[in-house]
Amino acid sequence: MKKFWREGEPFVWATGAAMSLTLLITATLVVVVMVNGLGVFWPSDVTRVTLDNNQQVMGEIIQREPLPSGVGQRLQFKIGNRDLYGLDFRWVDQSTITANETPAEAVAIERYEYGNFYGMLTQVEMPGHSGATLEVLETALEQVEAKKRLLEEYEEQIAELNHEAADLERKMQKRIYDGASEESPEVVALESRVEKLRGDFNRVVANQEAATGKLNSYTATFREAGGTEKAIPLTQIVRIYQPNTMSGFDKALFYLSKLKELFVGQPRESNTEGGLFPAIFGTVMLIFLMSLFSFPLGVIAAVYLREYAKEGAVVRMVRIAVNNLAGIPSIVYGIFGLGFFVYGIGSGIDQLFFPARLPTPTFGTGGILWASLTLALLTVPVVIVSTEEALSAIPGG
Repeated sequence: MKKFWREGEPFVWATGAAMSLTLLITATLVVVVMVNGLGVFWPSDVTRVTLDNNQQVMGEIIQREPLPSGVGQRLQFKIGNRDLYGLDFRWVDQSTITANETPAEAVAIERYEYGNFYGMLTQVEMPGHSGATLEVLETALEQVEAKKRLLEEYEEQIAELNHEAADLERKMQKRIYDGASEESPEVVALESRVEKLRGDFNRVVANQEAATGKLNSYTATFREAGGTEKAIPLTQIVRIYQPNTMSGFDKALFYLSKLKELFVGQPRESNTEGGLFPAIFGTVMLIFLMSLFSFPLGVIAAVYLREYAKEGAVVRMVRIAVNNLAGIPSIVYGIFGLGFFVYGIGSGIDQLFFPARLPTPTFGTGGILWASLTLALLTVPVVIVSTEEALSAIPGG
């Protein structure tokens, strides 16, 4: 028994048990997240209930839970219609429900603003035509999508004109900064080009406003459970569907389209709806740039310290410094990156290459390059330490 304790066997078993418990907790957390998250995009049936006070509630039943008294249960409805009700969810005591149905004509509308809308289609208005069927609404939505593409072309033209005008204005500022007068032929020529671009810009904006006015004439009116009618511009509709009439295959296709939107779509509603593509792209780019700077530098430094540097006071001090840097809180690195990269190097680059644009910063402001370099500084000590430990584990032979 003394040998058993002396060799540390109990601590080995305790460490293994702690590791197993940690893995079990992690797996449980992953399962809980998947169970609660994977079903979010599934198109649940839209249920309409009538309460004992003759009030009607319509929406998706999200969850059920027992009442605090322990007798009966209550239902949580996702009622949407935030612009009418001011809230997305509502709890309903099941004992107060006198009628329950899933009407086939109920529609769910995803919007760019105010979340989902649940109701019944009553009227569709479009230039030269009107109706009250989903077929008419789908036709109107197709026309709206075509006009949206035209608006996107106008936006691209506006962006190009803005970029070209900004480039010419930078050239004018550079000439004036270098000593040219505002009446010099070169500056006057640049000013005339800018004025021409402004005229083109105003023309494109006028066309865009005219197209937007025509687009706003496409509307659809829906009636919510309480009888209130709401006219929704078709430009605000992301998609519309009737979950109560969808087959299992249709719901599966809808679910896959929502997953696709999650990974490649743009966010909306203050990042509470839509996709995560900008965040995913920014994170991948940030990690790539960080790795580009930190891994080669960290590995080369570790190989030199381990294999080539002679042991001495300087090498020991370097190792102590590296170990200390590996334990510094990340907020300290963030403050250092702000001061050194943004206000130091970035402002210096502006002074050297973009003095005509000051005080408006070009490099002396936040950016993904400075963020990547700051993360690289945070990561280099960890890379050095881990690489040295890996090299030390290799037998000398």
